[in-house]
Amino acid sequence: MFALALKACAMAILALIPAAVHAQDIDLHVVTRSFYQANIPQRLGIIFRPKVLFEVSFPELFVEPGLLPLTLTAGIRLPRNATMDAPMFRIIGDNGEGPFIILMVDVDAPIHPTPATGEFRHFLGANFFLNDVMDPFLLSNSTPALSEYQEPHPILSEPHRYAFLIFSQPDNFNDSVGGSPFYTTTSYFNLTDFILQTGLDQPCGGTYMIL
Repeated sequence: MFALALKACAMAILALIPAAVHAQDIDLHVVTRSFYQANIPQRLGIIFRPKVLFEVSFPELFVEPGLLPLTLTAGIRLPRNATMDAPMFRIIGDNGEGPFIILMVDVDAPIHPTPATGEFRHFLGANFFLNDVMDPFLLSNSTPALSEYQEPHPILSEPHRYAFLIFSQPDNFNDSVGGSPFYTTTSYFNLTDFILQTGLDQPCGGTYMIL
C-alpha cells in the first residue's frame, strides 16, 4: 500500500514539473504512431500496442553539463558519442512491478537500406523490477544481463534505427532461454523467433533512436 501511494505521489509531482526531465515520451498514441511511421513493427514482425511509457536515458557525460540524463523521445536523432555508456530504464504506467525483459536491437543491421534477415542485438536483460523506493519508476535487474550493452557502431550508410523494447517476463523465461543461441549470438538475431521460442507476449512498451 505504501509503495502504491509513493508511486501515485511521484506521478503527481512529475505531472506538475514536466520540464524536470530532459526530453521524454508523454503520449502512448504518439509513440505508437512514430513506431509505425518508421516501419519498425513491420520490419521486426511485431504488434506494437504499448501499455506503458518506456524511458531510456543515457548518462549526461556527453550532453550539456548540468542537464539531467538524456531521455529518448521516439525517433530522436543522436550523435554516436551520446550512446557510449549503458542507459538506465524507467517505465510509467500500470503493468505490474515486474519482472520485465528489456531488449535493444539495430533494426537496420548491417547496412541501411538493405538490412539482413535478422537484427543485431545490442542488449538483452531479464529480471527487471520496480523496486527503488527513491524512484518508483526506475527499473533494476536482479541478475546479470544475457547480453551486455554494446554501443551502436552503424556502418557508414543511411541512419540506423535502434529500438528499445520492454516485455512482461513469463514465469519460465529463465529456463527457456538458457543454452539457446539467443543467449550467445548477437548477430542475425530474429525477434519474432525469440518471442515464439521464449513464450513472450508482444512488447508492453518501447522507444527508439536514430544514429
